Amino acid sequence: MSEVHDIFLRAHTIVVGPREQKRKRVHARGNSVKRARRWAKWAVVLDCETRTDNRQELTFGFYRILKLKGDSYTLEEEGAFFADNLPDGERAVLERFAKTTQTEVRTFPPHFPCHPCSRFVKSVFYKYGRKGALIVGFNICFDLARLARRWPPGEKNEWSLVLVQYPDGSDNLHYPPILVEPIDSKKSFISFRNEWVSKKAKTKRTKIGDSRFLDLRTLLWALFNLPLSLKSACKLEAFEKYDLPQNIDHKPTGKVTLKEIEYARQDVKCTAALLNAAKKEFDLHPIPLTPDRAYSPASIAKGYLEAMNIVTPEQKFEVSPRNLGIAMESYFGGRAETRVRAEELPVVPVDFTSEYPSTCALLKLWEVVTAEDISFDDATESVQKQLQQVTYEKCFDLKRWPEFRFFALVKPEDDILPVRTMYNGKTLNIGNNYLTSSKPIWVAGPDLIASKIQTGKTPQVIKAIRIVPHGKQTGMKSVGLRGMVKIDPYKDDLFKRVIEQRKLHKSSPELYYWLKIFANSIYGFFVEINPEAIPLRRAVRIEVHSGEDSFTPDRRFQLKENQGYWYAPYLASLITSGGRLLLALLEKSVNNAGGTHAWADTDALAIVSSKNGGALHRFPGSERVRALSWKQVEQIVNQFESLNPYDRTAVRGSILNFVDATYEDSDPGHPMRQLLGYSIAAKRYTLYERSGNKINIVDPKAHGLGYLYPPAETTTMLPNGFTNFGSLS
Repeated sequence: MSEVHDIFLRAHTIVVGPREQKRKRVHARGNSVKRARRWAKWAVVLDCETRTDNRQELTFGFYRILKLKGDSYTLEEEGAFFADNLPDGERAVLERFAKTTQTEVRTFPPHFPCHPCSRFVKSVFYKYGRKGALIVGFNICFDLARLARRWPPGEKNEWSLVLVQYPDGSDNLHYPPILVEPIDSKKSFISFRNEWVSKKAKTKRTKIGDSRFLDLRTLLWALFNLPLSLKSACKLEAFEKYDLPQNIDHKPTGKVTLKEIEYARQDVKCTAALLNAAKKEFDLHPIPLTPDRAYSPASIAKGYLEAMNIVTPEQKFEVSPRNLGIAMESYFGGRAETRVRAEELPVVPVDFTSEYPSTCALLKLWEVVTAEDISFDDATESVQKQLQQVTYEKCFDLKRWPEFRFFALVKPEDDILPVRTMYNGKTLNIGNNYLTSSKPIWVAGPDLIASKIQTGKTPQVIKAIRIVPHGKQTGMKSVGLRGMVKIDPYKDDLFKRVIEQRKLHKSSPELYYWLKIFANSIYGFFVEINPEAIPLRRAVRIEVHSGEDSFTPDRRFQLKENQGYWYAPYLASLITSGGRLLLALLEKSVNNAGGTHAWADTDALAIVSSKNGGALHRFPGSERVRALSWKQVEQIVNQFESLNPYDRTAVRGSILNFVDATYEDSDPGHPMRQLLGYSIAAKRYTLYERSGNKINIVDPKAHGLGYLYPPAETTTMLPNGFTNFGSLS
């Protein structure tokens, strides 16, 4: 049954006005800007303890002053601070500890300062801030907020933390507030506001503008792609060689006791040691990036492109707003769906080797990234002919894939295409649907080819353009990934080289794991868009480009979209579209074998399969389902060997793989095991085994699977002759 829906399309936007043009010219000179020193001479490490009520007001904290000597920070001073209004009894406990405890700094006489918070902020925090220090913490925004006297919202989507006030309550501008702009749960932009200098008093500027704030939680996320706590970070396998101190297991009480004090002091010690460990790891990357700007794995990936001296697409390619609008209209994320809902099924999950880097390699997008120039040539006739002639079998010829780098304006008539709409009337989502539209839309080439092989019907193409790279950019440089894997941008395809080297370095766990992170992060920044809230008085006019349509709304907006430094939506659209084509080929292979899948998720398909295969029992409300045998699934996996774009000595066999969870003990060297799958919605699924009345969940964190737990009782749809494990009691 067909339904009528409004379709939502992405757009490329431009802020209209001379101020924006000036900003873009400054932005284009980004590579020539003098870079900040990677590591500051001084570092201030701090941690605050609070009450445990809703207000979480400061009770006390510890700090360490570190000085960079060689390649490590060494301890110069450690001390404590406490809330100015801390009750006398609790204050006495902390001061007694400071007087009787041996400091780790070797000085005579021993010195363990213990400051009221107001004095600590002035005599320690700002003292080193004015020296251009690196201010370090773990989840540092929480600690900075504890030091603040007030926190008025700023002009943008930010907070202004005022740390020093005059006795009358007015802000002391000689101590610049801290600006905090939260981005997401893992990162924030933090800086001092511009320093106020009195012309009458002829005061000189300090180096406070050079000070930077480093949240170790964010840096470790960028390095390891893991959301870590301080405790788990100190236990990280990659840091075992540094023999880091471990924090004390303790449940905070919100009081100032000896146990709380020892716990807090150890936390600062752990944070300081973690800083040195993270520094050594970060310094393995020869990229022009400071640690406080490493917000995600993509930040490091972008740093390597810059280290190779690759000029950004905006700077070297003249791409019209029209073509950027076409690319954005055709951009969709990964495909995720549930095919059989709320039924327990025997499944074999399979996934593609690093799907997005593999797609980049198949489409030869490195040719575009490193080109001297690109053009968007008219390809209407060639694309029409290409779509008429393309078949499922021809898609397994990897030499054809570079021909898929096109965008076409089509008039959909029952074509299977990605659609962004309100499916339940409430939630905006993306799904693959049979689409008919009276208005033509722009679609990326791989999606149209996927539609052709799934429906057998040629989409109606009105016009088409193809990306054509020209020449090779001059001045590019070789770089060593993590100081070990050499990449020559003239000879090597970065997308291929990373995956090949990852497979060759399985015996080096740290490099193997990092190359996996790097490979999966070199896609998203091509479609990076950062929304920016602006004050009403600075509201802007927006020019919108979606497909070939463009318009300028009559009203002004307080929100604008800033495109990322590597913004190139035509690359992002082709990458994700190519991933959906791989998934469509896999689905078609399963259907050709007479099978189906339980769910799909970006690069993976849970194929309904048991050891011997066979028809499944049919229950009221369920469709007829047949399980493929493991041997049939293996044949499908082997079919994708022809699409392996890598050096076969490094990446052997097929780019489609059985996931590790398929094997006993998740070890590919062990026999396969029968997994059961249960799904209720896109990305809401799980894998598990049943044994009598017991159930064994396949660890979702270890295998990248869903977080849904199966119900205690389910009706198992199993092949004829297959044992029904029963349900939990």
